[in-house]
Amino acid sequence: MSRLHAWRGALPLLAHGVAASQQSTQSWSGAAFSVPGEAVAARGARQSALAGTSVRAQSLGKRPLPDHGRADTGSEGQLLGKGFVGLLLLAPLLVFRHKNRKLSRLQHSRGVQTWNAAASGTSADSATAAAATPWKGVKAKPFAFCVALGLLIRFGLPIPTGVTPQAWSMLSIFVATISGIVTEPLPAPGVAMCGLTCGILTGTISFAEGMASFTDEVIWLVVLAFFFARGFSKTGLGDRIAFNVVRAVGGTTLGLAYGLNAAEAIVAAGMPSSAARAAGIFFPIVDSVAKASGSDPAQGTEKKTGRFLVQSAFQATGNSATLWLTGAAQNMLVLRLASQIGYDMPSPFKTWLVACSVPALVAMALTPLVAFKLFPPEVKRTPEAPEAARTRLSAMGPMSRDELVMAFTLLGMVALWAGATFFHISPVVTALLGLCTLMLFGTVTWADCVNEKGAWTTFTWFAILVGMSAMLNKLGIVKWLASTISSRIVSLGLTAGPAFIVLSLVYTAAHYLFASQVAQVGALYQPFAVMMIQTGTPPMVAVLALAAVSNFFCSLTPYASAQAPVFYGAGYVTQAEWYRGGAVFTVFNLLVWGVVGGAWWKALGML
Repeated sequence: MSRLHAWRGALPLLAHGVAASQQSTQSWSGAAFSVPGEAVAARGARQSALAGTSVRAQSLGKRPLPDHGRADTGSEGQLLGKGFVGLLLLAPLLVFRHKNRKLSRLQHSRGVQTWNAAASGTSADSATAAAATPWKGVKAKPFAFCVALGLLIRFGLPIPTGVTPQAWSMLSIFVATISGIVTEPLPAPGVAMCGLTCGILTGTISFAEGMASFTDEVIWLVVLAFFFARGFSKTGLGDRIAFNVVRAVGGTTLGLAYGLNAAEAIVAAGMPSSAARAAGIFFPIVDSVAKASGSDPAQGTEKKTGRFLVQSAFQATGNSATLWLTGAAQNMLVLRLASQIGYDMPSPFKTWLVACSVPALVAMALTPLVAFKLFPPEVKRTPEAPEAARTRLSAMGPMSRDELVMAFTLLGMVALWAGATFFHISPVVTALLGLCTLMLFGTVTWADCVNEKGAWTTFTWFAILVGMSAMLNKLGIVKWLASTISSRIVSLGLTAGPAFIVLSLVYTAAHYLFASQVAQVGALYQPFAVMMIQTGTPPMVAVLALAAVSNFFCSLTPYASAQAPVFYGAGYVTQAEWYRGGAVFTVFNLLVWGVVGGAWWKALGML
């Protein structure tokens, strides 16, 4: 009986659909093949018959159906969660069904166009090509993979002891979202939005928690860095600086990389924000140098010099941040966290510089060579570049008003960043002050900011990932991971050396779960430092080793640090190249700091 009532309820819709399809079919077939008078008469008879069918169907549809009640499926939240999971499972099938229906419509349209083409003498293939439209929605295979991976973690793996179902759900959603950003069934902001929506619908994360990171200072530094890059490009100041760098060390592409990295290392001593330094100042310069040498992603020439220069400059940031105590915000946090567990660093600025100088400088010296091998530029020698740069500088003439405004604004920002502790002005407020100054003088307009699509794209997906990462820590996933690893190391009975290596590798790999260096330091630094010290590592070595790793794992992923999305969003490096380069440089830095740093610390008596 229930099936009968269901069919009765659906009958009006089915009849309406049949009527509509028949009318549509007869309208074009009559026009194409029937004599006009006969077509009108036949169409009138068919419409009368269909009208009678529709009336009968509607009368059936108006009959009241019995209320069989609702099955007891638990709370509304559980029902919604199960329904959403079912929707995710069916989504790939719906996509394929949509494509099949679209193919059927295309084949049907091709038949019509063949007849019309025959009558008009035009090509049926050209008519079909004009009618076909590309699919702009989700890519079915990577989408199905991401959904399946999330469901496997949530329902296929047992929830560990001490982990709540909410925390395990958050982990599954986070992993599925990260896999989506890697496989790209949708653009990164779309993937992040879908992951966040899934978390909100299933009650895993609230809307406020998911959106909390949109007010994060570091994320706004990333966005503002894009606006400063626009100012460098618009005013021509970036080109002027780039031509001066090319004129000085532009005989080879490798020389350009060394000149840029040396300048960044010097500025790092006075700028305690690696994101502001790398993304706000040196990325625009690197971008201008690349474009001045004829390398532009928009023109498909990113491999000429830009891919190599961007990777060389970005990879050097981790070691320049480690060279100076003031090189990155997380360095200060490290000192505070180490002090909380009873390990204070005497004369911190001097001790830090002496201990980190040799391994950091060696790594920085080798970084352009590794990048040159990993991302070989198509143009390696540019003997004519210095003279061409001089010619371009002469043609540019003296600095314009907008260039002067941009330059003095930048110098003022650097001064405020360097004296942040004295002026009590945070880096993001300094950046906002700089942007306001540029807008007041008309050097950068709000229209320029709105048109900077890369800024808003990065802002969206990066903020959502940071919010999810914070929830992993809040729900205890991070602590569970640390305690699990610690107990395994103790049970294996590893000595100080092997335990140090294992913990360093695990601490590095854990950054795949984080979209912020400061977030990981805050969540994992203390437990890993304690584990290292408990397994025999000297306290000062543990403190500095984890601090160094916390800086140079910034290159692991496009979301691993605040500056990473800016360099990645420029388009010089593909996603696959970025992940490959991040893994290679992370291993390279671990080896340099393990071998050179270990020998240097032994010479200093730290080991």
